[in-house]
Amino acid sequence: MAVRIGFNSATTFGQSGSFYSSEIIINVAVGPNYISQNSQTLLPLPNWILFVLEPGQSVDVQYSPDSQVTWFSMRQGTSTLMFCDTAGSVRLFGAQGAGTANVRAFAIKQA
Repeated sequence: MAVRIGFNSATTFGQSGSFYSSEIIINVAVGPNYISQNSQTLLPLPNWILFVLEPGQSVDVQYSPDSQVTWFSMRQGTSTLMFCDTAGSVRLFGAQGAGTANVRAFAIKQA
């Protein structure tokens, strides 16, 4: 059963009692960047994760239904909410020319 969040509840990300984990910045290099317990140790996986991208960034959020053989895009505008497992079935694909792009991510705690 869902827990009601009162109007005056703490909304500072990562604060004790907050429904959100601390926000982290993921530096996405060109190519595939897998989201797993080994690659993103600061994200509490498995969990619902919100990825927030800067407008105009060349980063795609992708998932694999068949153990990393086929990848499908699921980016919607500048943010995507998805459930991330611990094994790397989700990745951020950097399509920028060079360098890294910053993606903000935080977990939504389940009450």
